[in-house]
Amino acid sequence: MDYQVYAYLQLGQDAKAKALIDEMAAVSGLTESYMPGPYALAISPVRYVVERGDWKAAADLQVRLNPLPQVQAITYTARALGAARGPLTMKHVGICTQDGPEEKTGALRFLLSASRLNATLSVAGVDCTYSGQLFDSYAGTMNCPGRQGVPLKLWVK
Repeated sequence: MDYQVYAYLQLGQDAKAKALIDEMAAVSGLTESYMPGPYALAISPVRYVVERGDWKAAADLQVRLNPLPQVQAITYTARALGAARGPLTMKHVGICTQDGPEEKTGALRFLLSASRLNATLSVAGVDCTYSGQLFDSYAGTMNCPGRQGVPLKLWVK
């Protein structure tokens, strides 16, 4: 059934894929230590969200408990992919916030080399850039259009 879900997704028949996933979830009596059943139950929801680029849903997938670690790893991998690809939500508290913390969604792109970090933070249609030199941390400046540059230290783990 999991390959039928994949076929529906490839044909753009998302509603049929979702209905089949829901039908699969209702199946009981699987032998949890026999790979095909648990694999199908793990991979189908992953395919559904990843093939559709629904990164928030990927990050929020629930890991189905199973004694086979490779089955659980399927969902953990999709969750990590969703978290990495999904929107960045940041809470900004600073001198420019007047009514308390602001929460905005955006994206962060960065280029990391042995001695430099260059990044672009895009929030609400505004691109801010950061360029920093590596010392004990990256010391540099965040520049946003129409604003004075802000000195900023970043640590990357």
